[in-house]
Amino acid sequence: MTAANLKITQIEPVPLVKDFGTFTDYLKERTPSLVRKGQLLTKKTLYEIDQLLTSPDLENTPQTDKIFYPHLTLFYYLVLRGGLFVKNRKLQLQETEKLAKYCQLNPTEKYFFLLETFWVDSDWRELLGKYSTLSLIPEIESIIRNLARTPPGKVLPMEKSKRTWRNSLKMYSLLHYLSLFGLLQISFDNQGYTFEERTLFFIASVTVTDFGGAFFPILSNERTLRRWNLPHIREKTGKFAISPRLGKHRKGKGHESFVKPFQRLFNDLRNTLPRNHFSGTFTFKVFLERNCWRTIVLSSEHTLEDLHDAIQDAFEFDSDHLYAFFTDGIPWSYNRILSPYDTEGPFSDKVSIGELGLLPGQRVLYIFDFGSEWHFKLEVLEKKDVPGPLSPVIRERKGKSPEQYPEWE
Repeated sequence: MTAANLKITQIEPVPLVKDFGTFTDYLKERTPSLVRKGQLLTKKTLYEIDQLLTSPDLENTPQTDKIFYPHLTLFYYLVLRGGLFVKNRKLQLQETEKLAKYCQLNPTEKYFFLLETFWVDSDWRELLGKYSTLSLIPEIESIIRNLARTPPGKVLPMEKSKRTWRNSLKMYSLLHYLSLFGLLQISFDNQGYTFEERTLFFIASVTVTDFGGAFFPILSNERTLRRWNLPHIREKTGKFAISPRLGKHRKGKGHESFVKPFQRLFNDLRNTLPRNHFSGTFTFKVFLERNCWRTIVLSSEHTLEDLHDAIQDAFEFDSDHLYAFFTDGIPWSYNRILSPYDTEGPFSDKVSIGELGLLPGQRVLYIFDFGSEWHFKLEVLEKKDVPGPLSPVIRERKGKSPEQYPEWE
């Protein structure tokens, strides 16, 4: 299949680019607040956005649970994992400078930025829901291989493919996402089920589209999740990889673009948003309580262990316990970087601040002492393209530091 056979516009092969634009426009204009528990969009927000999309679900209501919006679940994680929005200290979604760069891409380039974010940056534990693990990656790859062998237009009944779709609930979510990218068409079994049941679980069959016929062999052979999905790589290696691994026999330090094998299919696929290690200066505002905070300036080359030490100095604590940084701001999430004295990585002394992809306004959670659980909320105040200090600098202080062990007094 050649580039002449495939075309991507705002609405072809599916209205992904158009609807994602509607989603980001809503977030930009409304700056919606998130539910504190889980830090997700509210039911009211999900309903309002859904009604603005190309094909709104007329059976939904403002009270419908978020699980009935697979497209909005996908969009939510794409804007965060793609760095187009960040969760700020007020638990609102705030646009970043990267959104403007995304908007400058043509529809084909936008589509592939979304596909790359989905395939490379997304944590499948988030996408596939509660109780998912990254151990599902081999099973997902098996499904992609099966779809790569399926001719476009062939209907695959779900009932006859139970071996392929072993973990049906989670795999059904995967099929929904693939359909949103136009790689599959899915049909539902509407007989005898409620609206909620058939929306979630009862996919009757899937059909590989022409796009799927062109994309699945590439995803199966040249862009396998085990080599390209960063959360999976980090969990398996214990290292904070910032770009997918190249093959063992590849030479040089360069990183091959995710879109490279797809460029033979699309003449207008030229640009994408870069994956760079940022070099410069970061300024963090570190809150322990509302009226107790410090600002700390560091170089992008400083590690998270350096930041840990600086926070300890700023609040006059004794650095004698384990700790962790949670880059999504959610306590005990999988998006964590741990003390070098912990039992698993990635470790804070091996990860530089410039590798994290942090953006102004973004919040990070630092938990110190897993027994007492001191929660420090970090906000990225500034990010400047100028050399940083040789050692972290505590620039501002407000409020008296609390006693670390008050019960001992």
